[in-house]
Amino acid sequence: SEGPESYHRGSIWPHSNEDIADGLRKWGYDQEAQEIEDAIIKAYSFFGSPRENFNFPKGAGEPKPYKDPTGAGCTVQGWAASGLLKIVTMRQRMVELGVNTYGDLVKSLQQEKVVFLEPK
Repeated sequence: SEGPESYHRGSIWPHSNEDIADGLRKWGYDQEAQEIEDAIIKAYSFFGSPRENFNFPKGAGEPKPYKDPTGAGCTVQGWAASGLLKIVTMRQRMVELGVNTYGDLVKSLQQEKVVFLEPK
Protein backbone atom coordinates (compact mmCIF):
# COMPACT_ATOMS: atom_id res chain seq x y z
CA SER A 1 0.00 0.00 0.00
CA GLU A 2 1.04 3.59 -0.47
CA GLY A 3 1.10 4.27 3.26
CA PRO A 4 -0.06 1.55 5.68
CA GLU A 5 -1.12 4.10 8.27
CA SER A 6 -2.94 6.33 5.77
CA TYR A 7 -6.70 6.28 6.28
CA HIS A 8 -7.66 6.40 2.60
CA ARG A 9 -4.39 5.71 0.78
CA GLY A 10 -3.13 2.70 2.65
CA SER A 11 -5.84 0.87 4.52
CA ILE A 12 -8.02 -1.84 2.98
CA TRP A 13 -11.79 -1.30 2.90
CA PRO A 14 -13.54 -4.69 2.66
CA HIS A 15 -16.96 -3.33 1.66
CA SER A 16 -15.40 -1.41 -1.26
CA ASN A 17 -13.50 -4.52 -2.30
CA GLU A 18 -16.77 -6.48 -2.33
CA ASP A 19 -18.15 -3.91 -4.79
CA ILE A 20 -15.08 -4.51 -6.98
CA ALA A 21 -15.57 -8.28 -6.74
CA ASP A 22 -19.24 -7.83 -7.65
CA GLY A 23 -18.27 -5.89 -10.78
CA LEU A 24 -15.68 -8.49 -11.77
CA ARG A 25 -18.23 -11.25 -11.34
CA LYS A 26 -20.80 -9.44 -13.50
CA TRP A 27 -18.24 -9.26 -16.33
CA GLY A 28 -17.43 -12.96 -16.08
CA TYR A 29 -14.29 -12.78 -13.93
CA ASP A 30 -15.62 -15.27 -11.40
CA GLN A 31 -12.22 -16.61 -10.26
CA GLU A 32 -10.82 -13.12 -9.61
CA ALA A 33 -13.98 -12.13 -7.76
CA GLN A 34 -13.80 -15.26 -5.62
CA GLU A 35 -10.18 -14.50 -4.69
CA ILE A 36 -11.20 -11.05 -3.42
CA GLU A 37 -14.20 -12.47 -1.56
CA ASP A 38 -12.09 -15.23 0.00
CA ALA A 39 -9.63 -12.58 1.21
CA ILE A 40 -12.47 -10.55 2.74
CA ILE A 41 -13.79 -13.62 4.56
CA LYS A 42 -10.26 -14.46 5.75
CA ALA A 43 -9.79 -10.95 7.15
CA TYR A 44 -13.18 -10.96 8.90
CA SER A 45 -12.38 -14.38 10.36
CA PHE A 46 -9.00 -13.13 11.55
CA PHE A 47 -10.50 -10.10 13.32
CA GLY A 48 -13.66 -11.88 14.47
CA SER A 49 -15.84 -9.00 13.26
CA PRO A 50 -16.60 -6.97 10.15
CA ARG A 51 -14.07 -4.15 10.46
CA GLU A 52 -14.45 -0.93 8.52
CA ASN A 53 -10.84 -1.08 7.36
CA PHE A 54 -7.52 -2.70 8.17
CA ASN A 55 -3.89 -2.71 7.08
CA PHE A 56 -1.94 -5.41 5.37
CA PRO A 57 1.62 -4.02 5.34
CA LYS A 58 3.93 -5.32 2.63
CA GLY A 59 5.67 -8.47 3.81
CA ALA A 60 3.31 -8.94 6.75
CA GLY A 61 2.06 -12.46 7.30
CA GLU A 62 -1.34 -11.34 8.54
CA PRO A 63 -3.57 -8.25 8.49
CA LYS A 64 -3.30 -5.65 11.22
CA PRO A 65 -6.05 -3.46 12.67
CA TYR A 66 -6.00 0.08 11.31
CA LYS A 67 -4.87 2.48 14.01
CA ASP A 68 -5.82 6.05 13.26
CA PRO A 69 -3.18 8.35 14.78
CA THR A 70 -5.94 10.83 15.71
CA GLY A 71 -8.08 8.15 17.36
CA ALA A 72 -11.00 9.10 15.09
CA GLY A 73 -11.10 5.94 12.95
CA CYS A 74 -13.86 3.38 13.34
CA THR A 75 -13.45 -0.35 13.74
CA VAL A 76 -16.69 -2.33 13.52
CA GLN A 77 -19.20 -0.84 11.08
CA GLY A 78 -22.59 -1.95 9.82
CA TRP A 79 -21.68 -1.20 6.23
CA ALA A 80 -18.66 -3.48 6.57
CA ALA A 81 -21.07 -6.33 7.29
CA SER A 82 -23.02 -5.71 4.07
CA GLY A 83 -20.27 -7.11 1.85
CA LEU A 84 -20.04 -10.24 3.94
CA LEU A 85 -23.81 -10.72 3.80
CA LYS A 86 -23.74 -10.32 0.02
CA ILE A 87 -20.96 -12.90 -0.35
CA VAL A 88 -22.59 -15.46 1.93
CA THR A 89 -26.07 -15.01 0.44
CA MET A 90 -24.85 -15.29 -3.14
CA ARG A 91 -22.67 -18.34 -2.45
CA GLN A 92 -25.47 -20.08 -0.55
CA ARG A 93 -27.88 -19.45 -3.43
CA MET A 94 -25.33 -20.79 -5.95
CA VAL A 95 -24.97 -24.01 -3.93
CA GLU A 96 -28.76 -24.37 -3.62
CA LEU A 97 -29.20 -23.99 -7.38
CA GLY A 98 -26.15 -26.09 -8.28
CA VAL A 99 -24.48 -23.35 -10.36
CA ASN A 100 -20.83 -22.33 -10.48
CA THR A 101 -20.79 -18.86 -12.00
CA TYR A 102 -22.59 -15.57 -11.47
CA GLY A 103 -23.94 -15.76 -15.03
CA ASP A 104 -25.48 -19.16 -14.32
CA LEU A 105 -26.96 -17.81 -11.08
CA VAL A 106 -28.61 -14.93 -12.94
CA LYS A 107 -30.06 -17.33 -15.55
CA SER A 108 -31.45 -19.61 -12.82
CA LEU A 109 -33.02 -16.71 -10.97
CA GLN A 110 -34.56 -15.40 -14.18
CA GLN A 111 -36.08 -18.84 -14.82
CA GLU A 112 -37.58 -18.68 -11.33
CA LYS A 113 -39.01 -15.27 -12.27
CA VAL A 114 -36.99 -13.53 -9.56
CA VAL A 115 -36.90 -9.84 -10.39
CA PHE A 116 -33.74 -7.86 -9.68
CA LEU A 117 -32.26 -4.72 -11.14
CA GLU A 118 -29.00 -4.59 -13.05
CA PRO A 119 -27.39 -1.17 -13.48
CA LYS A 120 -26.97 -0.11 -17.11
